[in-house]
Amino acid sequence: MALIIKSANELSAAAKKLYDRATTAVAQKNFTYAINILKPLLKNEPGFQDGRKLLRQAQLELAGRKAHFFKNLLAYCQIGWKIQLQGSRLLTEEKAADALDLAETAMAVDPTLPLTLSYLAKAEKAAGWIDVAIQTMEIAVSLHPRKTWMLLELAHLFTAIEDHQNALRIWQKIVALNPHKLEYESATKQVSAMAAMKQGNWEGAQSYRDIIKNQDSAKTLEQQNRISVRDEETLKDLIGAAEKAVGEQATATNCKRLAELYRQALEFDKALEQYQKVIEITGTMDPAIDAAMTEVYCDRFDHAIEQWKTYAKNNPAQADEAERNLRLIEQQKEDLLLQRLKERVQRYPNDCSYHFELGEKLFNLQKLDEALQEFQFSQRSPQYRWRALAGMGKCMVGKNLLDMGIEQYNAALAGMDKNAEERNAVLYDLGQAYQAKGMTDEALAVYKDIFSRDVNFRDVTDKIQAYYQKKETTRHSSC
Repeated sequence: MALIIKSANELSAAAKKLYDRATTAVAQKNFTYAINILKPLLKNEPGFQDGRKLLRQAQLELAGRKAHFFKNLLAYCQIGWKIQLQGSRLLTEEKAADALDLAETAMAVDPTLPLTLSYLAKAEKAAGWIDVAIQTMEIAVSLHPRKTWMLLELAHLFTAIEDHQNALRIWQKIVALNPHKLEYESATKQVSAMAAMKQGNWEGAQSYRDIIKNQDSAKTLEQQNRISVRDEETLKDLIGAAEKAVGEQATATNCKRLAELYRQALEFDKALEQYQKVIEITGTMDPAIDAAMTEVYCDRFDHAIEQWKTYAKNNPAQADEAERNLRLIEQQKEDLLLQRLKERVQRYPNDCSYHFELGEKLFNLQKLDEALQEFQFSQRSPQYRWRALAGMGKCMVGKNLLDMGIEQYNAALAGMDKNAEERNAVLYDLGQAYQAKGMTDEALAVYKDIFSRDVNFRDVTDKIQAYYQKKETTRHSSC
């Protein structure tokens, strides 16, 4: 049974006061307090969507907007059985309000659990809020981008409201994850056909081939959904078609597609302009758009670098000028990357991945104290803990705090899987620290550990040979 949507102005004075208090709490990052206010409010006012969205924001922020395997497992044991036993019954009996209440109870345990997010979307759909259900599943797939079954649920929701462009976007991700499943490829072609029909306002098409009036149009529509374009003429045609689409309907999807094509055509300013339009349309800085814009800035610098290298090659007499400009551009690129990373951390202060990325950049710039702070913060996330500890070790060794650096390396190694690919790099850094401290036997043990796993890792073979040569030389000298 569908639930009637209520706005904040339709709430009672007491309920409106609670909502305002929760809004203030979220703004002040007091997420637990906001959640405690909103949960009983929504139980009494299940149709208050703005309150539900605010609750979702508080829950996700409190969880750090990251899914954690062991936390998911614990939550599944705690609440998963209840969703499976009671949840489907509530949906079958069309008790949307009760289903939403159960979903919110589960979200309070862990708002990143796939089962909970999927059930919440089903409850929202049962309430008649399919747009809200789509938002929930968008959150779900952002937290679990490799779970095909969640992508399928989102694709079906888009199809249900005949949003074939977004359905196609999700189906392309499904195919990328499952390249050998012909049924997914076939479904993607069908959705592509539906998207083309809607975009071109064609009626009466019976098949994929019937959609297009002529072969040239067919090529354009088919190629619009490809990731890259090699042929210059084709790229020009696609840009023209995308510009027309944006002119007719400036949606976020159309602007993003045009930005991607501009980027391929090396029209960087135009690409950035379209990405900025996406931000204006959606009203938010999506992390994916933020990353895409950063890549465009880097592309522009890299293109300029290549031009100056070509100029230096063709004009040997101007090599000094080219070298000066190359250094200047490379420095500008580094400055911009650092600035955008800092802005990203400010925008998402609880996201440990951004703190870790900034820490790596600061370390590479030898800003060791600043890097150390970022690594210290990012170790709060189990996903980044061992890498953050290793980063802290590098900073401390860089500051000549060898004892402390060795401690951090050993702490990082203790938490790493013994078969992790990155383990050798941390071991190597630990060996270097031991050598710098004059602990040659300990360094040798570490290098032997690396050697047993990968004889070609960096210069570890040379280091072991140098140790034994030195030992042999010392023995002969003593004789």
